[in-house]
Amino acid sequence: MIGIHWLHDTPLCPAGHLPLLLSSSSGLTRGSTARGQERINNPQRDRKNTIRNIGRLMLAGMRQRGGNTSAPLPWILGSSPRMTVGVRMTVGVLFIALTISGCANTQPMTVGSIPDDYRTNHPITLAEREQVVDIPVRHGDHRLTASQHSIVRNALLNYRANGSGMVYIMLPAGAPNEAAAYRLSTDIANVLRKGGVRPGNIATETYAVRSPDAAPIRITYYAMTAATGPCGRWPDDILNTAENKHYANFGCASQNNLAAQIANPADLLGPRAPGQIDAERRGKVIGDYQERSQSVSPVWQSSREVEY
Repeated sequence: MIGIHWLHDTPLCPAGHLPLLLSSSSGLTRGSTARGQERINNPQRDRKNTIRNIGRLMLAGMRQRGGNTSAPLPWILGSSPRMTVGVRMTVGVLFIALTISGCANTQPMTVGSIPDDYRTNHPITLAEREQVVDIPVRHGDHRLTASQHSIVRNALLNYRANGSGMVYIMLPAGAPNEAAAYRLSTDIANVLRKGGVRPGNIATETYAVRSPDAAPIRITYYAMTAATGPCGRWPDDILNTAENKHYANFGCASQNNLAAQIANPADLLGPRAPGQIDAERRGKVIGDYQERSQSVSPVWQSSREVEY
C-alpha cells in the first residue's frame, strides 16, 4: 500500500491560483520500494500519482475550510484496485473543476473607465443668492418708460415669489445720468410699494461709477435661486483623456442655462400640490369622450374594410 504525504502547510490557493502539484510524482510517497525507477518511467503509474495529488489538493482545501478530513478516501487516491485509470482520471477532472471554482474571486470589481456625469460635476443647487436687475437710464428721463416699468414689475414678481428681506435701489454716483437716475428712483419705489413690498424693506443707496458712460439703476435683493458653480475651469489639459473622463468644464454651461430657465426653483425638489379641479372643464372633456366613443360615433360604426 502506498503511503500518503499530507500537505499540512500548503494553502489551497495562496495567491489566487491553483497550486502546481500535479506535474510530478517523485517525492510524494513515504518509504521506497524496489520498483522506484519503474514508477518514474511508467506512464500508468504517473497517472495514478496525478490522481493522488488531486486528492491531496481536495483534502488540503477541506482542512482550510474546516471540513472533515479524518475519513479516508481510498477511491480518490487511487489505492482501490477495482477502479480503472479512466474512471480515476474522470474523477480527477471533476475535482480540478471544483478546486478552481473554490479559488474564484467573488469580490465586486470597480472599473474606472466609465466617464463622469456632468450632472455630478456641475450639480444644480438651491440657495439664497443675490439678484441684480439693471434698469437703463437716459440723460433726459423724468418718468419710467413702458420698458423700464416692465423691468421693475418683473423684479417685483420674482421678489414676491422667491425673495425676502430688503430691496435696494442702487443709484450710480458720479455718472453723467446721475440726476436722471435720482428722479426715476421715486417712481421705482412707488411701483414696489404698490406691488406689496413694505416701505420699511425699500432702501435707496448709491454705488461708485468711474466710467464716463451712462450707468444703470440697479435693484438688488436676495431670493431662493437655482444655479450651479462658476464655469470656465480648466485645471487639466483637455487632451489628457487616458482615464476616459470628461474634462472639468464639460456640461457647465448647459446646467447653468437649465437652472436659469426654471421659473419656480422649488420644482426641483418635488412636484407641486394639486390645484382645484375645474368641474366645467372636466365635464366637457368627459362629454366629448362619450359622444365620440366607439359605440355612439358613426365614424367607428362604419365599415372598416380596406378595398384594394
